[in-house]
Amino acid sequence: MKRFIAVVVTACLVPLALSVGCANGEVSDSRLDKIVREVVQANAAIETTAFDLTLDSIMEVQGDSDVSEVKVTGVGSGVVDSANETMHMTMTMVTAVPGQDAIELPVEYYIVDGWMYMSMEVPGQSVQWMKMQMPDGMWEEQSQIQQQIDLIRDAEELTHLGMQEVNGVQCHVVKIVPDMASVQQMVSQAQGQMSGLEGLDLSTMDPGQMIQSMSMTQYIAEESLLFMKTVQHMQLVITSDQMGMPEGEFERITEEISTTMVFRDFNEAATIQLPQGALAATRIGL
Repeated sequence: MKRFIAVVVTACLVPLALSVGCANGEVSDSRLDKIVREVVQANAAIETTAFDLTLDSIMEVQGDSDVSEVKVTGVGSGVVDSANETMHMTMTMVTAVPGQDAIELPVEYYIVDGWMYMSMEVPGQSVQWMKMQMPDGMWEEQSQIQQQIDLIRDAEELTHLGMQEVNGVQCHVVKIVPDMASVQQMVSQAQGQMSGLEGLDLSTMDPGQMIQSMSMTQYIAEESLLFMKTVQHMQLVITSDQMGMPEGEFERITEEISTTMVFRDFNEAATIQLPQGALAATRIGL
């Protein structure tokens, strides 16, 4: 069961390591290009921000003789301090399998001093802390704000869908067809970090084969041009071979995952400090 939980968590967290009103106010391509340049500049100047996160995932886990549906929901929040390259995020994930009791799994992340720390609290066991060293330049791949900057700057296609309010702020709604090479690079780096979790070997996982489709919509404040919300949808196919699993565990996982991130508290003071338990974390990853 513990290994199965690790598979489910990894299937959600790897892509996650990359979420009301009516549409109107279309803009020209030249105006959209200008907005993107100004968005990149405005958000690059942000030193701290907080965010709230929701996740919904439906997986079909195909075995030798049957197919099981697994639903995963998650709710979390976090804070990013870009000036000091630190981050903290907490998230509670709930895994539901038909005919079984739901499993609640609290997960916590820190990035401090070039290390990523992650804890999982598996039911019936003590909290397990793991740590992964981040290569030089890896912060840009982990910072939520920097990821949004990269995705809109490097997008293959941008479409302005109109204007919409987010928490009382009027926002541009921009649909993004991301540059898949950039997305695959983010996922590859996340694989290296997660490799070793419960004995999983993710080194053979090919993001190009795993990611079937991906789309994203960003909500950008009209006046400040800061990211207010991002919604992401992804379809994945993962085989047991890609996760280094022995025969008989499962054959393939087909997953649809949606995440929503709402940003707030820009440039407010942030204090991020490791808890005592993280100091004895087990090192994993490449």
